[in-house]
Amino acid sequence: MKTFLGLLIGCVVLLTGFWAYQENYRTRQTISDLRSLQREIGALRGELAVLEVEWAYLNRPERLRALADLNFETLQLIPMRPEHFGVIDQIAFAPQLPMPEEGEGFEGLLDPAELLDPQLLPAGYEGGPLIDMADVVAPEPVPDAQDGQFP
Repeated sequence: MKTFLGLLIGCVVLLTGFWAYQENYRTRQTISDLRSLQREIGALRGELAVLEVEWAYLNRPERLRALADLNFETLQLIPMRPEHFGVIDQIAFAPQLPMPEEGEGFEGLLDPAELLDPQLLPAGYEGGPLIDMADVVAPEPVPDAQDGQFP
């Protein structure tokens, strides 16, 4: 029994040593990979700094102005002025559909003949709702979040 226990403990010690040996080499490989990645990141940061400086140099206002003047015939670029912009009143917004009063349904508010292209309506359509609107009721208002009450 003592011999078996001694062999078992010896095998466990050998297996643990083998596992520790492999973990040591995996750790060394991971550290080597990490150093390689850090060197690559440093090189890429250096390249990025050079590209940012080059971008700033190429986008100097005096250089761009000279290029725009040189290529005016082709590009027809002119300086921006406030007169080139419109006012909000010049924008054509979509018309607002009327909303029903509280407790009323949607009956009679939407006429498909006004909203849809006549070619898209069903054959034989003579006006009126396409669905029975009697059962449609306006949704209940959602309570404020400050009240802490949600549906």
